[in-house]
Amino acid sequence: MLVNAKSDLGDLQQEHQREMEGLLENVRQLSRELRLQMLLIDSFIPMEYQDMIERHVHWNEDIGEWQLKCVAYTGNNMRKQSPSRERRRGNEYLEPELSNVYLSYLGDNAEQHQPIARPKVTRAKSGRPKTAVGKSKSARSK
Repeated sequence: MLVNAKSDLGDLQQEHQREMEGLLENVRQLSRELRLQMLLIDSFIPMEYQDMIERHVHWNEDIGEWQLKCVAYTGNNMRKQSPSRERRRGNEYLEPELSNVYLSYLGDNAEQHQPIARPKVTRAKSGRPKTAVGKSKSARSK
């Protein structure tokens, strides 16, 4: 009985030692990840913005995440809608004019430019009959 108790104690001590080593390795890994994240933050986000973020962030207990206050009023959420997106023809948006976007600069003088023609896009033939495609397109345009 004493031998069984000693062997059980030895087994428990070994299991405890393995758990401790696993926890220490986990702490080391988390420390490495934290140092990497802090390096990235310090390298790419100015200190005044870091302070501003820290002032405006709060912990949400319901979802278990940090959240920024008033995030709906930031970035692209506040971008003005361009008039070209609001113009619509039927159910389709108008395609923007891009003929002056594709330019080629020749020679030493960068002011000389010629528009490059966009290549025609050809679509692969589908297995559907032509009449089925034509009917669905004409029904949408009416």
